[in-house]
Amino acid sequence: KLLLLLLVLLILLAYQLIWLAGFLMALIALQKGFSYLSGLIKHQQLQKAVKIGSFLILILLISMVAKVFVFGIFQIPSSSMENTLYPKDVILVNKLSYGPKLPTSYAEIPWINLFTKEMTSKESWSYRRWSGVTSIQSGDVLVFEALKTPYAVKRCMGTQGDEFKLINGEVFVNGQK
Repeated sequence: KLLLLLLVLLILLAYQLIWLAGFLMALIALQKGFSYLSGLIKHQQLQKAVKIGSFLILILLISMVAKVFVFGIFQIPSSSMENTLYPKDVILVNKLSYGPKLPTSYAEIPWINLFTKEMTSKESWSYRRWSGVTSIQSGDVLVFEALKTPYAVKRCMGTQGDEFKLINGEVFVNGQK
């Protein structure tokens, strides 16, 4: 188990996902702490209750970390990606690719937002994004915050330095249709 854990941590560090390796180590330390705590309890029923409670807490934390930092589930909101993605299609977004956007309020954190009194929290944190594995390339499908809707799903037509021309309704990037 230890060798597998070290291998996973090395892979995460090789991809410069230091933050994800830190989360993984914190969850493992928390699990070891819960295990040690349940070992100190002599009453069998109480020990079982602590084990179940610690398991539920770990599952809750893992689901929060996964939803905020690893993947997102989105439904296609419009027909702008017709012939590739259709309205109401559901996509799974890999946040590790370009790096996850950190929540800007408690309302954006899964499970925590169930307990906040106001979903539009007055407290707002600054925009930050952690490092990812790759950078955006032409042709990639992106999900991002939009002005009129909560999010938009679009294809990247070009990156920094590309030249765009619109001729008779057709898009040319660097001279190619």
